[in-house]
Amino acid sequence: MQHINKKQTQSSPPNLLKGILISVFGITICILSLAWFAIDYQIEQLVVKRTSEYAHSIARIAADSSAEALLADDKLQLNLLVQNVAKDPYIRQAAIISENGQTVTQYPEDIESSAQAANNLEVSDFSPEDESEPTAKKTLGKQLDKQQSTQKANLEFATRRKNKVFFEPLVYQNITAGWFKLEIDKYKLEQNFRESFVEVQLMIGGIALLLFILLLLIVFRLDKNIRQLASHCQHLLFQNNIRPPNKKTHWLNAVKKLSETHLQQLQEHIHLPKKTDQWINARIVENTLVCYLEFDIQLLENPDIAHNLTQAEECINKSAQAFGVQTQGDILTGCLIPISDLSNDNSKNKKDKLTEAVSLIYLVKRLLSSLTPNMPVKAFMTQASVLYLENGQEITTGISLVNKSLDKIKQLSLITNYGDVISLSIPQTDLESIAQVSALDTDDRNHFKLLNANTEIEQLIARKFQYLSKN
Repeated sequence: MQHINKKQTQSSPPNLLKGILISVFGITICILSLAWFAIDYQIEQLVVKRTSEYAHSIARIAADSSAEALLADDKLQLNLLVQNVAKDPYIRQAAIISENGQTVTQYPEDIESSAQAANNLEVSDFSPEDESEPTAKKTLGKQLDKQQSTQKANLEFATRRKNKVFFEPLVYQNITAGWFKLEIDKYKLEQNFRESFVEVQLMIGGIALLLFILLLLIVFRLDKNIRQLASHCQHLLFQNNIRPPNKKTHWLNAVKKLSETHLQQLQEHIHLPKKTDQWINARIVENTLVCYLEFDIQLLENPDIAHNLTQAEECINKSAQAFGVQTQGDILTGCLIPISDLSNDNSKNKKDKLTEAVSLIYLVKRLLSSLTPNMPVKAFMTQASVLYLENGQEITTGISLVNKSLDKIKQLSLITNYGDVISLSIPQTDLESIAQVSALDTDDRNHFKLLNANTEIEQLIARKFQYLSKN
């Protein structure tokens, strides 16, 4: 033990969580990066599209309104139109250009001239007012003037680069009279879009950060279990005289090889699963319509009796499944089949249940008679109390007749032949609408023998027999 502990201290299991964490972090970063660039590209395309649509829409309306005035040389109307369009806060300048390329009108006036005038005005503040000032001050004023002009020019050039110009033709009666020019303040127009986009980006980043933190918490919560699992695997490797490798891939291969090729000794005291009772719940259902089938096994004295019995039991099970009922017992001891509870049924429902029971009996007789060799059967139909036994999952695992009903059936079985269908404790009026009946020579007047089923039952049996024979 000391030798094993010494080995374990020299070689510790690999940190499996580290690989999981790196994988999770890498996948998360890749997904966020792809989503970020995809959204950025879509927003950029949307901003460009909306800017172009906005500018072309205004230019188109203005061009349609000014074409006639341009052909009529109505400069007053043209000036008013240009000024009204230029009042839009996102429009830097609006102008109308004639067919030969001359500017007819524009508002505001030439931006470069206005900017230059503003520059001169600002520079004049730095210019000496008195010509008698020293030459050094004049030279300093000129330098400041030049520097201010350069800065203004650079600012104007940068602003011009941010703006975007749109042209729309002035067409009147298929005659192009000129063009309407719009200079859009692209930065101001796209500012709201981009601010909204930044908010969306921050929101997505915040959500992604929260999800990533939650994922880290889940991973670290599993850290203890993963370390215990790795420690147990390390211990198994030492127990089987396998020196664990240092690399994680080789270590996992060694554990896999150990699980596939090495058998471990079981403990002396094995914890077997707790034994559960077969029957836990019991209930008795009064006035239940049941069928009892008794088979003639004496005719099956041949080497293939096991195969024949298997076929016969399969026919019985298939017939029960066709009518949705459950069987109890087997072909050797007798088969009990509860059909339905008749306590609260009206006359129509009771007739349907009796029809179902008779149909099931005749279907079993017909299927067993089609086998080679065939198997005769006695069938009994009665109303009796039935005991149902259930397991812990409330599944019926046992069915039995109570109040000595099975004893009465056994007594009648002694005086009936195979192939007969006998009814016990069911009024004759309920049976006459289903089949032809005749009274048995017994003390009880409610014992009848069913001779032939009616046409409806025969058709039902024929359909089910054809279906089960195919399968």
